[in-house]
Amino acid sequence: EELLAQEDLREKTTSRTKSENIVSAHISEVDTAIQRAQKAFPETMPKEHILESPNQKGGEDDSDLALLYSEDQRSFEGMINWTKRLQAVPYNQWSVGASVALDHWIAKRVLGLSEETWLALLEGDSPELMGRGRDIVMARRALFPETVLDAQESILAEDSKDEPAEDDENLDELLATLAGWSAEDKTNSNADASLESFSSSVADDLQSWRAQHHATPFDDWPQEKKQKFNYWLQTFVSSHVPETSLGSVDLEETRKNLLEPSPQNKDSAYDFWGNLRDETSAEIFLQKLRQDNSNEKDHPFWDLDYGSQLRRLVNLGTISEIANEYSTETQRSKFLSRYGDYLLEGVSFDHLVLDPSGPISGSDLGPQLQEKYDINHADRFSLQKILYGKDEFGSEASQRARVLYKAWNKLKTGRAHYEEKQFQKGLLGLTYDEIDKSN
Repeated sequence: EELLAQEDLREKTTSRTKSENIVSAHISEVDTAIQRAQKAFPETMPKEHILESPNQKGGEDDSDLALLYSEDQRSFEGMINWTKRLQAVPYNQWSVGASVALDHWIAKRVLGLSEETWLALLEGDSPELMGRGRDIVMARRALFPETVLDAQESILAEDSKDEPAEDDENLDELLATLAGWSAEDKTNSNADASLESFSSSVADDLQSWRAQHHATPFDDWPQEKKQKFNYWLQTFVSSHVPETSLGSVDLEETRKNLLEPSPQNKDSAYDFWGNLRDETSAEIFLQKLRQDNSNEKDHPFWDLDYGSQLRRLVNLGTISEIANEYSTETQRSKFLSRYGDYLLEGVSFDHLVLDPSGPISGSDLGPQLQEKYDINHADRFSLQKILYGKDEFGSEASQRARVLYKAWNKLKTGRAHYEEKQFQKGLLGLTYDEIDKSN
């Protein structure tokens, strides 16, 4: 079991290193097929050059012949062939079989993943392989820039620390957004920009207060400085908590929780959260932490076994978009709109429930809500404490939907396997309109 764990770690770290090296090669669409291959595999050359080399002609040295059959050389030739295919047919017209075959080639030939890992990735039932799946996509987009479709969110841009990632909307959603643009939208954009600027300023102020606290504890501050901080704290809390809930906030406890962590600048914050973006990054980060003798080994984290430590880091990384103090309000809003239902499931909330004898009428809710939820002005409601998601996530309909989703995923996996085999046998071309000429 320990040997298997070591092999798994070796595979994931090797895959991540290779994908990052490929990204750093800066391959461009204007490069020729050979130029791209030489950037990706710098120790190789076209086979024609190898066969024409002086060593090979003289027959005194077989090192060039060995290079011809090396793994890197095979990857070099494969890179040229795939580039030519992409130049012949746009990627968005490729068949499923062709696109799966490309990713399969990247997984095995470029990143060195095992066939077992590839098959498990294709099945989609192994969340611990998400990091290696990310490596495949990152390597594909770096090796073949044509595969980054205009409406897709680029993983390379997503990793940028200075700019927030673009929306991962599909083309229809993007066009719908553009079609609905108006002067009012522009006003909202200005308001959003102002909010982002305020959030960034608050994050910087927080780091400054933390630095002062670590230099001199808050209890030893002059009274005037304490008052200045408390005024800032009230502003901070007001920007994060609804007005109706301000009275329930424990300001003293909030102060302690805010000032206790060490100060961290923006670059350091993004570096830290970048180390937790998937299991591969988290495990590499954990290995470094365990090798660093300067760590405080008395922290409860170090009492956990290795697997538990890794799971804690991975779980922490899943909320980076809201836990990172330098995340923008836009990033937090996107995260909550996507995953809010999962985070809030089981939390007790006031729900507006239909109640014939309830004290709230439909007209009390206002025209906007009435129209959105098709509420009659004469309807009656009452507020009841209900666990969030209880009426949806545990329902029979929800369970059927999950079963249907899994069945749909199995269907897509089966289609991917089948079409890849058809493509490899020459029974399916790059597109569904053509059969591979080699057949």
